[in-house]
Amino acid sequence: MIFNSTLYDEYYRILNGSTQVNSTEINAMPVPDLESIQEMGRKLMKSKDMSENNCNMILKGYCV
Repeated sequence: MIFNSTLYDEYYRILNGSTQVNSTEINAMPVPDLESIQEMGRKLMKSKDMSENNCNMILKGYCV
């Protein structure tokens, strides 16, 4: 869900200059705490909408 958001897509492209993903770079990306990720996952599963727009809406509620 997090990596299907515009925020993380843009962040990754800015840092790496491409969309080629490697595990070291993914592991270095900041992510919300586990409890927040679980809450986001529950909201996503409840909505049954896996679109980028819905992921953006859910993630927006957790960004400071």
